Amino acid sequence: MSERLYCTIAGMMFSVAALIHLGCLCAGWDLVLAGWAIPLWLSWIAFFVSGTLGGFGLWLGSRGTD
Repeated sequence: MSERLYCTIAGMMFSVAALIHLGCLCAGWDLVLAGWAIPLWLSWIAFFVSGTLGGFGLWLGSRGTD
């Protein structure tokens, strides 16, 4: 697997995670993980972190080789 393909796939996965967190924030849903309800303020942090990682991964995947 090439580095560009790896970065693109990782970027897409992080972007999907960011969209899921954004959807939960907009709908007001609480995420539950192993019986622990994740508060909405933690979803804001997860949204920004996963969105940043997703954008960075997609940017790295789209760079041309020199």
